[in-house]
Amino acid sequence: MSTTSESSIAYDRLLESPTVVRNAGPPFDDIDADIIIRSSDGVDFLLYGIILAKASKVFKDMFSTPSTSLLSSGLNHHPEDDHKDGRPIIRLTENSHVLDMMFRLFYPVDRPKVTSISDIRLLLQALDKYLVDSLPETVEAILMDAVEREPQTICVIACRYDLTRVANAAAKLTLRDPLLYAGLCPSDDDLAYISAAKYRRILLYHQQCSERAAEAVQSLLWMDGRSIPSAVADGSPSPNGCTCSRGEKWAISSYDRKRGAPNISMYRVTDWVTGYLRRCERGLRERPHWGTVLDDKLLLPFVKMAADCAHCERTAVDLQMHKFSQQLADKIKSAIEQVKNRLHDHPLQDSGLPSVSLIFLDVDRFPYPSESTAVEDPYHQVSASSS
Repeated sequence: MSTTSESSIAYDRLLESPTVVRNAGPPFDDIDADIIIRSSDGVDFLLYGIILAKASKVFKDMFSTPSTSLLSSGLNHHPEDDHKDGRPIIRLTENSHVLDMMFRLFYPVDRPKVTSISDIRLLLQALDKYLVDSLPETVEAILMDAVEREPQTICVIACRYDLTRVANAAAKLTLRDPLLYAGLCPSDDDLAYISAAKYRRILLYHQQCSERAAEAVQSLLWMDGRSIPSAVADGSPSPNGCTCSRGEKWAISSYDRKRGAPNISMYRVTDWVTGYLRRCERGLRERPHWGTVLDDKLLLPFVKMAADCAHCERTAVDLQMHKFSQQLADKIKSAIEQVKNRLHDHPLQDSGLPSVSLIFLDVDRFPYPSESTAVEDPYHQVSASSS
């Protein structure tokens, strides 16, 4: 986390006493405490200086100076306001809600419940301001609790504070939504604190995953032909009772043990399976997450098409289609993981930032993919033949 100038910290302490002051509740009301921290809204936290000093470099430096420098003197400051019950008072600009969250991280108590994005921002700003770098796992856990709800925002926040593991996890979850989805876009305030280069890498990761995910359903060379619902080997008759049209042939690769080499076979695939694959490809270019191909909104129209055929309704719809879509999802997930590995192998090191995998990549090595970039399957043929 970034350093904060001593002058700004000193200024933060120069606050006028609130008109009404009250004591904080447990566990910040211990009568044996030796320091009082007063929030901007007039709440006194009775704390142990040693705990604050161990958690925060700013408090450690503050307590190492003569005691008179700990005291605040606002415009209408009175010397008697410097102490309360024999304890020095330190006034901070944060309100009691923010300080309560931060101090609960310092103390051996249950982790504070930080659920809203605004609270996460305020807490991380306070931890950054007071140079608290001894709680990385706790901070990560707080962010990970929110990453499912707002992955794009959490990704940007994690990038701001160089929280690599959280940024990586959040970047992967952004794949569930279109790039720059309005409902999940980070705020201007969040974006103001990260460089354009960092944000570009987040966008570039989404685009690269989009290409790899789409490629995974452009070819079925990797799949066992028997796993494709209602597909038949080229030259073989359609199943008894099947009325489905099979206008395209897809290549399937299997291993020939006798020859010790791959064997390419052509399969005639029903139009409703081909339609499903085409719809998957389009969907994955917007939402390059493996869950896209399992979405009922995408899947059900083609299941209904299959149900028009007595044979396919009986055999393919109930079991085969579910298995087929799950195999596609597994393949897409594997392709996405390969993007992660590639970026991890070429971390970026600039401006003194630490090496970071996944979204912090060498942008010169991996330029934006061309719209024409597509993996052509030389064995995939469009045929006029039907069942």
